[in-house]
Amino acid sequence: GPSLNNIDVTKLNEPGVMVLGINNAWSKVPVDIMICQDPPGRFLSWGWMNPRIMKLCPASRRNDFLRTKNSRGEFVEIGLTPSDTPNTYLFERNLRFNPRAFIDHTSLNWGCNPGKGQKCGKKASFRGQNTFISTFQIIHYLGFEKVFLIGVDFFMDKSAPYAFEQNKNVKDSKNNTYNYKRLINMIKRLQPVLKEEGIEIFNCNKESNLKGFKYMSFDEAI
Repeated sequence: GPSLNNIDVTKLNEPGVMVLGINNAWSKVPVDIMICQDPPGRFLSWGWMNPRIMKLCPASRRNDFLRTKNSRGEFVEIGLTPSDTPNTYLFERNLRFNPRAFIDHTSLNWGCNPGKGQKCGKKASFRGQNTFISTFQIIHYLGFEKVFLIGVDFFMDKSAPYAFEQNKNVKDSKNNTYNYKRLINMIKRLQPVLKEEGIEIFNCNKESNLKGFKYMSFDEAI
């Protein structure tokens, strides 16, 4: 989110800091681990080819082609897939969100799909899918106990939807804002589970719409 532009992200290069970035976050911050769910061609190809960055990609996307921009500014496929890139790991995923089974599930959860016979609650509850929810499982798998959220705004202005330059139309902005509400409901259900596992999470954006986690300034977190 745009709040990322209000902090000095170069401090993330300091020893002892590991950065898990979602999607194209690596265009703005020094990411150590990147996770995606969407087609890999949507994310900057130089990141895929960087061996320093660990990439986590759905197994079902392993043969999707990566893209880059040509001299005319057009996106073109480059004939490479995630399977061809260094330090890339594939995961199986599911749409069976269950807070009590979330942490120890054998595949990575990314939401709930009522179309597949899942009970996802009421219409505005937590049906839908997103990458952010998956990061809590990754945090647990990798053994992290202190987590600091940056750029987690949970609102979208069509004039400046991201920390990087990318336009969104009114419909997309409204859809994302609606999906944030569902995601917040999912996270609320997960919080007791994360606490039981000894995972402490702080939000470094005081203006974030994701409430429920303690606030800590970015500088204090570093």
